[in-house]
Amino acid sequence: MSIAEDRFRVEPDDVERCAIVEIDDLIDRWRSAGKLGGPSQWTTDVKTRFCRLGRKLGYKVCVKKGEVPCDEHDYGEWLYDATWLRYDEGEYLLDCPLVLESENEQDDDSIWSDWQKLIIANAAHRVMLFGKPSNSDRTRVFMKMIDEVDHYEQRRHGDRYLLAGWSDEGEGTMEYVVHLVGMGTLVGAESVAEIGRRRSIT
Repeated sequence: MSIAEDRFRVEPDDVERCAIVEIDDLIDRWRSAGKLGGPSQWTTDVKTRFCRLGRKLGYKVCVKKGEVPCDEHDYGEWLYDATWLRYDEGEYLLDCPLVLESENEQDDDSIWSDWQKLIIANAAHRVMLFGKPSNSDRTRVFMKMIDEVDHYEQRRHGDRYLLAGWSDEGEGTMEYVVHLVGMGTLVGAESVAEIGRRRSIT
């Protein structure tokens, strides 16, 4: 089935748009400061941004202690690099709105170690940041990630993934992919394109 046949046009939702804005703003700041270096420098800055965003949206935020200022998060690392949690007034856990994995290393083994944790996550949003030396290598990883999601037997129709891939090629660029299981894939900010094999859940 081609994307043109999808009844649902894939678009970033409000949380994904906010996440993309935060990442893009970080990259702009790094460029302005002349210190844009890709994945090796983004861990603390990315986690701090996602902590602030999660708390702004009213969630409790979990991240490894010492990696971000103590006033930017609520709990220590909880399964993922960053996790948002929603509780009721009685402190019962109601929902996990977002989980984030951000891999500094550019080798496939390191990326996949983090990526596969996201596949099994029971969260409304799964965000993966990674870096590769070239545009073609980044595209290869995007395609493999989507293909693996669509092979995962416990996938659910509508599961959301935001993939953010950095490429060192040229001056360095970040590209985004939004994938909804069984619904389609959005590549980049404006165009919808087929990337890898997709399967609908019947």
